[in-house]
Amino acid sequence: MSTTLDTPMPTAVSGPTSTEFAQGFIGFVLLAACASLGAGDVSVATRTLPTGLLVGGGALALTGPTLIAMHQFLGLNATPDALAASLLRGFATTGRAALGLCPAMLLFAATSGLWAPVLLLLGGIAGGLGFQYTFRRLAEAEGRPSAAFAMLITGWAGLVAMIALRLTIDAARFAVGG
Repeated sequence: MSTTLDTPMPTAVSGPTSTEFAQGFIGFVLLAACASLGAGDVSVATRTLPTGLLVGGGALALTGPTLIAMHQFLGLNATPDALAASLLRGFATTGRAALGLCPAMLLFAATSGLWAPVLLLLGGIAGGLGFQYTFRRLAEAEGRPSAAFAMLITGWAGLVAMIALRLTIDAARFAVGG
């Protein structure tokens, strides 16, 4: 006789509200805008503006479909809609974390020449916080995560890290004109 404890129960996960998504979008842009104030060159500052959104949005756009496709291929529990909602919530939360780090970025941009390394550091912190949140939402959508789910998320995390690092390098080269 099967009990409800034997059956993993996926949880419905809603995507971010339009306000949360807008705050996240603005957070990515504003963190880079705060950093650009320390650039000291209008062309570098202008090229720095889209870098946060390029890395955050690019990593999601390039890895999200892979996660959803592999999840379905493995026959795991969460629906594609719940996974997509979790990923969008993660994007919004990462951007909102970046928004919260803007005062620190502004301080370094205004008082030191360290705007570029601090942008990389704070972007990494926001990304790490956002990934932790996203992982919890994905696990919530899955219900009772299995070993296959854990391996999928571990592989996906590695893919996200590699793509985000590559996008960060390309964005930095673009921003400084190299």
